[in-house]
Amino acid sequence: PALHIGDPLTSAVSSAPIVAAFAEAQSRGGDLTSISAALVPVAQAQYGNLKETGSTGRIQTVDADGGTAVTTEQTFEAYLAAHADSRLTASVPSSGSVFMDYPMASVGADSSAAVDAGKLLAAALTSDTGRSVLAGLGFRGADQAPPVAGGVGKVGSLVPSDPTVVTKALARYEILSRPSRALAVVDVSGSMDYMQDGVTRMAATAQAGDIAIRMFPANAQLGLWAFSVDLGEGTD
Repeated sequence: PALHIGDPLTSAVSSAPIVAAFAEAQSRGGDLTSISAALVPVAQAQYGNLKETGSTGRIQTVDADGGTAVTTEQTFEAYLAAHADSRLTASVPSSGSVFMDYPMASVGADSSAAVDAGKLLAAALTSDTGRSVLAGLGFRGADQAPPVAGGVGKVGSLVPSDPTVVTKALARYEILSRPSRALAVVDVSGSMDYMQDGVTRMAATAQAGDIAIRMFPANAQLGLWAFSVDLGEGTD
């Protein structure tokens, strides 16, 4: 309840819990369809998640209103450092989590200067000084060892054995998260006054509409048209 996940279609941080869930299920022979089913209400609530600005925005929302937010250890620790009065706590599933990775790649760069610059940057980041600076900013090293101070301790790494399952789930998520549009066209002619078990057809239709509208997510766009003959000034 009150889960703030962000947009997994544009954010690796937000897609990480989905990746982790499938990875855990694959490693333990779990039910993959149950994960897909659990993602349906999350996707349909995506409209509210889009209003939040990044991981920090999700943390701020939960800090103020309660609930659970998906974020990284580094972002959470930085937030606590800037908000000493925060009562938030962090936790990780006992089965592990997905680690953020920051690969460097030379993409279509034929320039030797660009390649050399990339190598210099990589060398700087992996040097003793570079690792020390990154650790001071709250980032774990390549060995995924817990930070000296703070953090959530030792965490197991979850990696999907079949990444295509995640790809298909995210593709389905994209479809489910799209705003839905529906137009109800209701007969309001005299026949709707027909009474059955003390209820008119019109009253039954209104009751059905009241129930149906609760099933739509908050970002749905709904319309209502009435039709009959002679709806004013002789117009059908």
